[in-house]
Parts: sequence; structure tokens; C-alpha cells
Amino acid sequence: MFKFFTQRFSSVHRIEKIHQHLCQRTDLAPGMAKFASVPLPDIHHFVSESYLLAFDFETSGMDAKHDQILSVGWVPMSDQVMDTNASEEHYIHYHCYVNARSAEVHQLMPNLLAQGQDLDSVMDMLFAQLAGKVALVHGACIEKAFIDAYVQRRYQLPEFPCWWIDTLCIEKRHTFHGRTDTTTQLQLNEVRQRYKLPDYAAHSASIDALATAELLSAQLRALFKSHMPRLSAVIL
Repeated sequence: MFKFFTQRFSSVHRIEKIHQHLCQRTDLAPGMAKFASVPLPDIHHFVSESYLLAFDFETSGMDAKHDQILSVGWVPMSDQVMDTNASEEHYIHYHCYVNARSAEVHQLMPNLLAQGQDLDSVMDMLFAQLAGKVALVHGACIEKAFIDAYVQRRYQLPEFPCWWIDTLCIEKRHTFHGRTDTTTQLQLNEVRQRYKLPDYAAHSASIDALATAELLSAQLRALFKSHMPRLSAVIL
């Protein structure tokens, strides 16, 4: 337990230090500059008091060093309410992925990618959206790896300085099956089914972001009941 709290303190201090240094830079794109100018959320606040941004990436593969982000979708959330009117989805144009064969892998139609925007523009919009918010994802190993790889290339940062909530990690940490059954399926749809949340027929980054936000709301009600956790208890 002592080791856990020591590691958590070290992680929090590291993120805060990177964010402080970032706000002193003058070479940032507008969205990143906005993110840097807004303080990180107070980790001592309750999750229900915090602003979150649920988001999802569709990628060409799992390797953040060699594969590409193909689409980004997000939906803001506060006090367990999803602002679907503010939901957005953006596609990123890569010539080598605009073909019918690649669509079999990432399930994005070539015409959507052909009309996409450049990666820097989309990522800067995402950073602007994350200003003052907590990043909410399911399976942070993908989104965090790709964001960290991007800011390392673009801004020479060791990692992206924000707080992350991962509904997959919550399921692993706070449920009996998550802690004890290594064969349990913890994909987004499978975990949603445990909370009797409906399946979405369509599949996209923005829909998966909404599905993740709904899952967190269900987890907070079922696992924490009347004891709303503070951010410090659930962030990575």
C-alpha cells in the first residue's frame, strides 16, 4: 500500500511539473496553448465535480511508433451527464490508408479518410477540448500511447500532462471478477453488458467515446454507490 501511494505521488508530481513547464512555452499551437494555460483539475475534487472529456481513437494498428491515428471522437461530460450536442468526430487524411483493403482493418470508409484533415489540426482541437478536463477512455494503453508519441514528436515532451480515468482500470481494480479472473473479457462492449447497457449498432470513435462515458456513469453508481470517489482514487 505504501508503495502504491509513493508511486501515485511521484506520478502526480511528474504530471504537474510537465504542465507547469508547458505553460511557459511560446511555441505552442493555439489548442495546446489553451490546454497549457488552464490549470489541471484538482485531484482532491469528487469525480462528479470535475469536467471530463471522453474520447476514442481509431488507429491503423496498435503500435504508436509506427501506426497512425485515423479518427478522433469525443464527448464532454460533467456530473455524470454527457453533452451529446458538443460531441465531435474528426477524420485524418493519410494517402496510404485511403483504400478498400485498409477499411477491412480499421472499419473506416476510404471516402471519410480522403476528406479528412491533417493530424496536427485534429490533435490541436483535441488538446483545446481537454483544457481543464480529465481524459476519459476505455483502455488507456492505446490513447495514451498515441498521444504521448505525438507530443514527443511535436513538442519534445516526455508525455502528455493530463489526468486520465480509464474505465477498464476501474473494472480491474474495483470488481471481484476484474481482480481475480484473468480470462474475463474486458472489452468496452463486454464491460457495458455487465451493467446492462445497450449495444450500439454503429461503430465510430465518437460513439465509442459516448459508450465509455455511459460506462463510467454506470460504474460510479454500481461500484461506489453513495460514496462518490475523488479524482485521486480513480486516475491512473
